[in-house]
Amino acid sequence: MSILTIVTESDAKNPVLRARSKEVADISDAEIQRLIKDMQETLAIAKNGIGIAASQVGRNLRLFRKRLSIIWKERRKKLGRILKRLVRRSRMFRE
Repeated sequence: MSILTIVTESDAKNPVLRARSKEVADISDAEIQRLIKDMQETLAIAKNGIGIAASQVGRNLRLFRKRLSIIWKERRKKLGRILKRLVRRSRMFRE
């Protein structure tokens, strides 16, 4: 696996960002699987962002990798707030 270079908005002249991405024909292809792992590793060391598209790493493919830990962390926070409200309301009815 390797860390990929991320193309940013400041690289707007990059033709891969402007081109229509191609569909992935076979997700089980060894090259595609290697790209997915490389994207995962790149995303793991990125300081911000919740996901990365293949076009952001120079590949003209319809492929996206997201960081689930951030999404789940936000959902746990929201669920925690909802549960606290329910506990407070249930205490009101008991008293």
